[in-house]
Amino acid sequence: MPIIPKKLIMFDLDGTLAISKQALDEEMTDLLRKLLDHYKVAIISGGALPQFQKQILGPLNATKEQLDNFILMPTTSANIYTHEQGELKHIFAELLTSDEKKKIFQHLNEAIDLFGLRPETQYGELIEDRGTQVSYSALGQKAPPEVKAVWDPTGARRVEVIAYLKPFLPGFSIRSGGGTTIDITHEGIDKAHGVHQAMKILNITLSDIVFVGDALYPGGNDEAAKTTGVDCIEVKTVDDTKNYIRSIL
Repeated sequence: MPIIPKKLIMFDLDGTLAISKQALDEEMTDLLRKLLDHYKVAIISGGALPQFQKQILGPLNATKEQLDNFILMPTTSANIYTHEQGELKHIFAELLTSDEKKKIFQHLNEAIDLFGLRPETQYGELIEDRGTQVSYSALGQKAPPEVKAVWDPTGARRVEVIAYLKPFLPGFSIRSGGGTTIDITHEGIDKAHGVHQAMKILNITLSDIVFVGDALYPGGNDEAAKTTGVDCIEVKTVDDTKNYIRSIL
């Protein structure tokens, strides 16, 4: 029997609901709209709000009533948005200061040069200031999914960079995201934080939530959610997620 949520289903985005940085496909949007008729739904990922709008809100084409059941957690829940009468409402932000961002940029650039990671072909910015998060994408923010897929399939290259950065950036959370990304926020901003914030927003308990992600394994970018004790569904592909949604509808 599938794990049936009581009130809220939380989803990772890239690799779970959609291919990295790509819009939700038509089948997924249909399934999510049906979910929103019955459950609260939250999506948490390292991307900033414009990426969420491009990947999720644009293709979803949900009704006002459906959107009122929808919570968005960009930059790994350093920003949180709900909806009221279908209108986006910003309810939480954990901003980085300009000095903090300057320090992060400095050490990321040092790491890129130290490990010889400047790409021959660069697809957009390597380091992006997302206000509440600084994100390093090894091939650029707009790299095609098929190129990203082969750059660091085991995550080992990013593990090395993260280990280098940690002594220089105490007080920050530094973690892998997507296929080529390292996301940096204030310490404590992770997917566990997102789970706990969802509980506060909706006045629900841990047992009311199911978390669905493709990286719940040790070191994966969804692991923090699992540490809360929330019921988790581990998927390997977007099709696995579709099958889970179908099983509970």
